[in-house]
Amino acid sequence: MARIVTLAISVLRVVPSYFMQTLLIPIGVVNEIKKVVRKFIWDLPMINVDGAIHMMNSWSSMGGVIREAKGQWIVGFRKATGMGKIINAKLWAVFTGLELAWSKGFKKVEVKSDTMQVVRLINNRGLAAIVTEYGNFASGNDK
Repeated sequence: MARIVTLAISVLRVVPSYFMQTLLIPIGVVNEIKKVVRKFIWDLPMINVDGAIHMMNSWSSMGGVIREAKGQWIVGFRKATGMGKIINAKLWAVFTGLELAWSKGFKKVEVKSDTMQVVRLINNRGLAAIVTEYGNFASGNDK
């Protein structure tokens, strides 16, 4: 799904960009193009997640927000995850966000994380394998 969205974004943004470079386009048209692109791309509920770690004591926490397709806030979540690595907190945030979204009836969602390692782990192995391998993310007992 991520590859299709990336391709769609590339195509939808290139065509107007060419014309915008050669012509003076009214701001209303530019805003309308942005709305069309956003509507086309963002048709699934979105989960934005993040994790953090205190540098002095290694205590970590995670959190996120679930928004509907139009961007309206549905629910937020946060949790102290104890001592561990930052990757554990970020993975825990993805897992918690998905659990919460699925409990609210959203079976297909888009997840956004600012950490490429999390994205690669999920894309390459799938969430089920990561849960099995990393066990309890929050405990720091990863391999």
